[in-house]
Amino acid sequence: MSSLKNLVKTRTYRERSQPKARAKLGMLEKHKDYKLRAVDFHRKEDQLKKMKEKAALKNPDEFYFNMVRTKQVNGVHQKQDKALVTEGEMGRFTKEDIGYLAMKQVSEGKKVKRLRASLHELDAAPKNTHTLFVDSGREAAAFKKAEDF
Repeated sequence: MSSLKNLVKTRTYRERSQPKARAKLGMLEKHKDYKLRAVDFHRKEDQLKKMKEKAALKNPDEFYFNMVRTKQVNGVHQKQDKALVTEGEMGRFTKEDIGYLAMKQVSEGKKVKRLRASLHELDAAPKNTHTLFVDSGREAAAFKKAEDF
């Protein structure tokens, strides 16, 4: 019977409003507002706790390449601009690219040869043929494939 008792419609809970005399003190915080503020505060608190723990467990010998590429200006990390590629490096890159393309051309050519070799039997006539024997040329002319097969 307790389940039926819960089905009965009850009045919705409403918190009282801010009295006029206390309006000068600001908005009266309701429970739902407090709850939102508390959840947000605890979420930030947990995040700070995790960050402090991570900093405490940090290995002082730890190294990332990003540490080399950044510098500090007034305590703020700033990325350095990437160095431009020199003419010598550019020439070396193009030479490597040409070598790579030549190697790819040779490997693709070998692939084509291998595929063509596997296709050599396609030009030959099919081995399974249906031979039909007739007595005269007239019978051969009158023969209709659709009717007999």
